[in-house]
Amino acid sequence: MSSLIVVLIDPVVPGIDLRFAIEGFLGEIDFDQTLMHGLLCFLRCAGALHVDLEGLIQQGCLTAGLATVGVLLAIAKRRPCGSSYPRELLSREKYGRG
Repeated sequence: MSSLIVVLIDPVVPGIDLRFAIEGFLGEIDFDQTLMHGLLCFLRCAGALHVDLEGLIQQGCLTAGLATVGVLLAIAKRRPCGSSYPRELLSREKYGRG
């Protein structure tokens, strides 16, 4: 609806240059920072309000198992096979090894 208003107002009142003002405003927003550190916490809280706790308790073993597998996969993805060091410490480019 708002884009339709901009399209209709812009040719009628050419001095405002509304389209470029909006493009400039939106171009200055860091959407990654805004979404990941601003809006995502509110979305998580809103999603948590709709969790069926009785169903979660009934499926407790499955939930715990899937959560554990997810954590283990995340850890395995961050570390090279057979290593206890993070990849950043093993980086040849960063530390000049090679």
